[in-house]
Order: sequence, then structure tokens, then C-alpha cells
Amino acid sequence: PGIKINNQFFLFGDWIAIISAAKCNLLGIDVFLQNPCDILGRKHVYGDILLFIPYFESLEIFYFLYFPIFLMTVFIFVVLRIINPNNKLGYILIFLVILNPSTLLLIERLNLDLFIFLIVVLLSYSRLPFLNYILVCLSTLMKFYPIILIVNFFIEKKRQLINSILL
Repeated sequence: PGIKINNQFFLFGDWIAIISAAKCNLLGIDVFLQNPCDILGRKHVYGDILLFIPYFESLEIFYFLYFPIFLMTVFIFVVLRIINPNNKLGYILIFLVILNPSTLLLIERLNLDLFIFLIVVLLSYSRLPFLNYILVCLSTLMKFYPIILIVNFFIEKKRQLINSILL
């Protein structure tokens, strides 16, 4: 698990790339061309908004250990809350959802899709159109594919229209 370089292990490989890009961006380096701050020298392949993550050297352990562990805990809690196992089938489903290879890779690398999943869950519970708009914009600025979440606004408008006709 993680990335091994010179007998050192680095956990949360995708998250390290994002934070190192933000760090290099503060130094004035164009991380889309080169990223010498990254342990593997990977170019930044995500959205510009991630370059605005504030980086403080004194909080390095927070960025690389505490925050990822907190996010994974929130992710597992949200999955448990959504599935809400109350029988054997529910527990089997939890086991399959959390311990499938793609989810384990998501957790191990702290992939950006974890943030997008949490945003989608927040979108599904939120009934505030302005907040939903901000969340869709934020997720789209991280990666491009969440733009499809804009469909949520059309569904919400249709639901409001149906409710006003029926009531």
C-alpha cells in the first residue's frame, strides 16, 4: 500500500500529488508543466481550484495524515449511514461496498473521487438550490465529469413543479 521510494512509504499518493502541487504553485511554479515538489515529479492533472489549498509547512502532518484519516472515517460513516445495515444482507452489502478493490484503491490513494462522492451525498440531502449550485461548481472545478450533476437542478425544478400542481 502507498508509494515506496528509497525504502520510505508514502500513504495517500493522489492526495500527496494535490498538496505538493499546491505547495509548488505557491512558489510560482507552473505545476501543469512540471511539479518538482511531488515525490514522483507528477504534473498536476486536476482542476485549478485545488491549487488554492492553503499550505503551511508547520501543518504537514495534518495534511498528510490527520486530514486523510478524517476523510476516510467520514466516508465510511456516510456509507454505513446510507446503507444502514439491519440484517445479514445489509452487512454483506457493506462488506462488498467498502472492501471491493476500487473502494480500497480510493481509500489507499485518497483519490479525489472520494471528495466528489461526499459532495454528491451532500447534494442528495440538500434542498437548498444555491448550496447545490456551489457544490456542483466546486466539484466540477476539481474534476470535469461532475458537470453531469447539473441534471439535479432540472430534476429539482420538475419535482417542485409537480408538487405545486398537486398541492
